[in-house]
Amino acid sequence: SCCHADFISFLGGDDIYIQGKVKKQVEWFVNNPDGVVCGHDTQYFDSNSGANLFLYTEKHEPLTSGKGVDYFEKTTCPFDALSIMVRRTAIPAIGFDWRIPVCSDWKLWFDILAQGGAYGFVDGVYCKHRITGKNITASNASSYNMLIAFKIVKDQYPQYAAVCDRYLQAY
Repeated sequence: SCCHADFISFLGGDDIYIQGKVKKQVEWFVNNPDGVVCGHDTQYFDSNSGANLFLYTEKHEPLTSGKGVDYFEKTTCPFDALSIMVRRTAIPAIGFDWRIPVCSDWKLWFDILAQGGAYGFVDGVYCKHRITGKNITASNASSYNMLIAFKIVKDQYPQYAAVCDRYLQAY
């Protein structure tokens, strides 16, 4: 791995971090030594006009805390991927699963949390997610890759088959 810091965050090339993000999330990890995933709310904005559109929590579940994969029993992803920071030592050796070219982050979060670590969030908005109308996560490729991810997780973690089946039925 090329990453050697204690904590890793993920940024799409056209999205924006807001000052304080890294500091707040590192503080969360220091205060939660069993924590492996930390998120926060995200502001979505229109790339052309710059206008704020909505917060992640306005379109999805409220931010939440817990342990292990109960994260996925509540919702497909209680945090926007852009908001997530992870403890490097919790990342499995495989890293991102090469079989999932789009939405591989969802599988990575599952792999990290399947080990039983805690997840949580910091209050506030610390990044801006750009909406261009051409975002890959809004495409058919994204939905198709999520189906692949659910099937791979179901095969890799048979104890969570019911969670994956619920998602497969929804897609």
